[in-house]
Amino acid sequence: MKSIPPSSRRAPWRLLEVSGPVLREIEGPPGPVPPFAWDVCPFVGGWVCAAWDGAGLAFLETGFANQRKAEEAAPGPGGAPTGLQRPGAAREALRAALGGETLRLHGAFTDFQMAVFRALTAIPRGQTRTYGALAELLGRPGAQRAVARTLASNRFAFVLPCHRVIPAAGGAGLWRWGSALKETVLAAEARGTPEKLLSQTE
Repeated sequence: MKSIPPSSRRAPWRLLEVSGPVLREIEGPPGPVPPFAWDVCPFVGGWVCAAWDGAGLAFLETGFANQRKAEEAAPGPGGAPTGLQRPGAAREALRAALGGETLRLHGAFTDFQMAVFRALTAIPRGQTRTYGALAELLGRPGAQRAVARTLASNRFAFVLPCHRVIPAAGGAGLWRWGSALKETVLAAEARGTPEKLLSQTE
């Protein structure tokens, strides 16, 4: 089983509140806290897995090939499987993420990752930015690779919208959860209807 990332001096644990384009840090525990829970649901050609600790959402990942693989991704303290499933909770978290509703995230993030995530959430739905443009916004021209590494480490699909970052050469580019799904979600956001993607899996 995958475990929740350990705390470290480089990446302190933070509790974040994300509401559409606004990301703010709020006071929270310095590491994972019980109770731990998980859930899975189907979504556009694959499965989603969501996991929580007692402070907030620990991750929301998509692109799993089947339900078994999604369930295997659900972590608990020390990597052990969690004992509590919350049926329907993964779909609700996904709906909130696609709709830009308020969610609390709990994880270990460096200051640079936080800066990238703030810039990400500020990208309006239906729009995209290049890796270089995001680096420029951070005051770090030439840091495209560092930005790309941060986006590759994102474990909060659609909440921290790394799918809105594309290569300067054009096209949707690579994405942690699959290029085809990235293109599908970007197209839905351009139409202003990302939440309707959920109806395809009902």
